[in-house]
Amino acid sequence: MNTPSISPVTNALLLLSAFFFLAGSTYAGWHPDPDDDGINNPYDLCPYIYDPQQGDADGDGIGNYCDPDYSPPTLNDRVTDLRIEHITPYGAWFSFTSPYDNYTYGWEAVAAWSTIPGELATVDGFNAAAARGDLVELGRIHADYGEKNEEPIILTDLEPNTTYYVAITPGSISDGFDPRISNIVSFTTKPISLPSPPNVHPRVYVTPGFIQTLKTRRANNDSGWTKWENTIRAKAQSEGTRRYCFDAALLYQVTGNNQDLQTALTIFNNSITYWENTVLVNNEFRWENAQLGACLDLLWNDIDTSLRNRAIRAFLADDEYNITDRVLRRDDTDEFASFPRNWIVDGLVACGATGIDPALSDRACAILEHGHRLWHGVQLVKARRERGKYAQADGMKPDGTAYGQGTQLYWLEIFLALSNAGEPIDSYGPHIENALKSMFLYLFTPTQKGFVSMGDVEAYTDNFSIEPNSYQLRRANGGVLGLFSGVLAKAGRTQAAGWVQNLLSKRYDVDPVNKVDGTTVYRLMFETDEIPKVDHSKSLDTFFQAEGFGVVFDRTSWEDSASYLMFRAGWNTVDHVHADVGHFQLFRQGKWLTHESIAYGGPASCLGHNIWVMKTGDTGGGACPGGFGQNFFAQNDNSKSLILRASSGYDYTYVTAEMAGAYNIFKEHDLRNFDSVQRSLLWIKDHSGYGTDTLVILDRIETSANADADAIGYYQLHLDENPVISGKRATTTLGTQKLVVDVVSPSTAALSVISPSGAPGGNSDQAIYTHRLRIDPGSNGHLVNMITVLRGSAAGTSLDQPVAVNSSTLQGTYTQGTLVLMPTSPIKDKGASLTSASATVSTTSALTVFITGLKKDSGYSLQATQSGASLTISVSPNGNLKTDEGGVLGVRIDSDRSIVPIEISYTIFNDDFEGIGS
Repeated sequence: MNTPSISPVTNALLLLSAFFFLAGSTYAGWHPDPDDDGINNPYDLCPYIYDPQQGDADGDGIGNYCDPDYSPPTLNDRVTDLRIEHITPYGAWFSFTSPYDNYTYGWEAVAAWSTIPGELATVDGFNAAAARGDLVELGRIHADYGEKNEEPIILTDLEPNTTYYVAITPGSISDGFDPRISNIVSFTTKPISLPSPPNVHPRVYVTPGFIQTLKTRRANNDSGWTKWENTIRAKAQSEGTRRYCFDAALLYQVTGNNQDLQTALTIFNNSITYWENTVLVNNEFRWENAQLGACLDLLWNDIDTSLRNRAIRAFLADDEYNITDRVLRRDDTDEFASFPRNWIVDGLVACGATGIDPALSDRACAILEHGHRLWHGVQLVKARRERGKYAQADGMKPDGTAYGQGTQLYWLEIFLALSNAGEPIDSYGPHIENALKSMFLYLFTPTQKGFVSMGDVEAYTDNFSIEPNSYQLRRANGGVLGLFSGVLAKAGRTQAAGWVQNLLSKRYDVDPVNKVDGTTVYRLMFETDEIPKVDHSKSLDTFFQAEGFGVVFDRTSWEDSASYLMFRAGWNTVDHVHADVGHFQLFRQGKWLTHESIAYGGPASCLGHNIWVMKTGDTGGGACPGGFGQNFFAQNDNSKSLILRASSGYDYTYVTAEMAGAYNIFKEHDLRNFDSVQRSLLWIKDHSGYGTDTLVILDRIETSANADADAIGYYQLHLDENPVISGKRATTTLGTQKLVVDVVSPSTAALSVISPSGAPGGNSDQAIYTHRLRIDPGSNGHLVNMITVLRGSAAGTSLDQPVAVNSSTLQGTYTQGTLVLMPTSPIKDKGASLTSASATVSTTSALTVFITGLKKDSGYSLQATQSGASLTISVSPNGNLKTDEGGVLGVRIDSDRSIVPIEISYTIFNDDFEGIGS
């Protein structure tokens, strides 16, 4: 493989341009080269495929390796475009285009690797690889002919700094291998140099140096330590459960209090007995949180060799069982994060340690290596990955507001343990900071009395007396935040650590006696006066796009009275997700005007969102009732479920998503009703609190040629009160506010209401407790374009009737002195959906105009021509008016028809590029 030749000057320009392109706080893609092929993202012809050659045979600006026109497979022949997405020290990630149409039940496949050139060109070579153990079954591939595999192939069993050859072919170990072998990919795995654990204990979550720091804080009456010492001691003594072994041992190490030692030893001995007598698997293994190993690390110097060996044998037995006797599911993202956490912690405790049986040390080193393979081969790739399944560069945890907090804890614990072992984590500091933003700072409602909910949520009614329909601030959140501060400080992100300290003091400084759990020890460790408190609202933009998982957040300000919007559209098909692609929520003046029906599983997990309910055909376990809704457990095409564009200015926020992947299914049977399902949303912001927040939404649905006649269903909107319907308007009074929904088009649309199926928290947190405004498009045929306008205002505000505005190239609405125009054609990921376009509206007044679908960051000219009562707006390329990074052009047209550009979104430069590494 040849790396393209790039001059030093060009390379410097690429790095500099990447800095200015990516450094903004609104852009969560923190790494300049997420696929690590040596070409920075703005100039990479295949930004999500490892492609150092940068070939472009047809000159269309799309690299060969990601161009569907290049090397397409022949129907029912071999895979011709097996491509590398990421290379790691222990393997690589791969994707390909399916050559087979046997999608009803999928097709079985295997992947093999070899260090011998040419070996994998034959079935005999695959047999030889299988005999060596250098082959893995991929299960069934559910991808139609010409479509990319939805689940990436991830290999983690290779050796670092070694050249390999990889190929795939249909077949299985039991049934043999098909001679239709794919193209063979050659690559060299990354080198890796892992530091040996220091020859001292403790060395995992704390070190001797950190123990001394805690002693100093205690002596200086540091507020964090004094707040939590006695309450954690009381909890450990009163409960005596395994989760408090580490807490009591840490207290002893810092205070020298013999009572703390006796508490820790009692819990420790009971824990050993429990582990010896229990085979811990699945959740039980995860929920133990490596407590036995972590506690041993702290008690190492206070117990004898026999007790050390006994504890190590106990946890290694379960570590090894969970490696060899069960399959770790990547789509169970919280479990997948927790297991390498356990293996890394336990491995670091005993690998290379003196004072134990050497055979146990060797076993611990093997466990540690397995943890490293999953961490460096899978998890850290997720942390850089910006698109496709498992993309988590934004730090957002896909299992949602509630379960994501636990998953986040596992990530942070690994960062902490490896940092203490000598592995630098600064290069991932921006990712850790993104996780703080996406899981806390931007997830908070403006009042900070709760979080916007996503995914499986239990016991959500606990917060209804504080802020209904927001997920509660739980005591465990404080522990996670404490750990965030410690890890961020270690990664050199001092300002972000200060954000956490401020948040802990402002929002989590509650009665500590009643708010202690197994994570509170991280507040004891890391909540401190030594890190200055910093108000994040003084340094962060209001807009944040978590583009990996596909979430947009924005608010009118960081004040309690702000309006707040969340929009979600991205990959799914993992545990704890919901059918929420295209869902949005609007919070205004301390109240949700529209939101999801929060739930854990059941019908609400499918139908509890502001989405289109359409025919998927998925009637399996966990599916939507009757096969109508979205797919979220069945496999679908995640490359067709993503945010295409997003941008924000002072006056507006814009987002467009492609959602067809959430409705087309290819598992057990195939039903592909939709070529394109796009939702575009423009939020016109009310900063005063006395005006109107307006959402203009265009839903464009195009069915496939062979779609079922009833494929297109209806659009639903969740409300707390029963709306009053009058024609195509629905008005919902919500205390002192109201939400008015107008359907501008199509003219055949009809409105109705679906009543709640239960009360909040009913049916084991699965009831749909909201009123649902149902909007049926009526006669739809092959294409539906629906424009709805949602307006939130004071209950007594008079609102006009939005007017439809249509032309051959543009469609939209004119309301409250604002004209919003969107393209009639689908929005493109790159380039422009519009070139030259025009539309006419009946008005002689001054107005604000927003046009979407234009080329991003480009110049346009706009003419406003008045003819009698009609105003014609024309837009064409190559002018002095600049679109924003989402392709939105915004202007104000005065009554004399002079044109003034409005503020567009600009990247805010900060230190997000600090510490970037390979």
